[in-house]
Amino acid sequence: MTDINQEQIVKQLREDLEKERKTQRKMVFIAATLSFIAISSFIFDAILLGLLFTLPAGVIWYLIYLCRGSVGRFEKELHVAETDMEQYQRILKNRTIDANAQLRQAQAINEAIHPTCPKCGSHSTKKITTLDRSVSVAAAGLASSKIGKQFECKDCKYKW
Repeated sequence: MTDINQEQIVKQLREDLEKERKTQRKMVFIAATLSFIAISSFIFDAILLGLLFTLPAGVIWYLIYLCRGSVGRFEKELHVAETDMEQYQRILKNRTIDANAQLRQAQAINEAIHPTCPKCGSHSTKKITTLDRSVSVAAAGLASSKIGKQFECKDCKYKW
């Protein structure tokens, strides 16, 4: 890898790190402000106002919790990119492999939840629930098209 590419990658990582730090500082400021307003409202017996500010403050604190370590990850990657570009490339390759594995797993789960219609090939399918089947049998009797079927295509209405 050329020095120019390494310089560009390091520059981009520094920019990303600074953006992440700014975003985290903004989120902490907003969450702290909302928390302060909520606590002040409870102190001064404005219960509804306190509840109004508690929920968004809690959500933002939770998002901050979920993003924990992102700055550390950026700092680590920046250090690796500055010192050993080959190791940084391996980190990116492993991340790509992990992301592809997660994508395949999500696709397999989606396929299990929404199987492919054997008639039209659509993934827009739904499971026929016991309630659906019961209502259909109650309305049409044994002539119901949902008896013995598990899925229905939302596009072509085929049942299997």
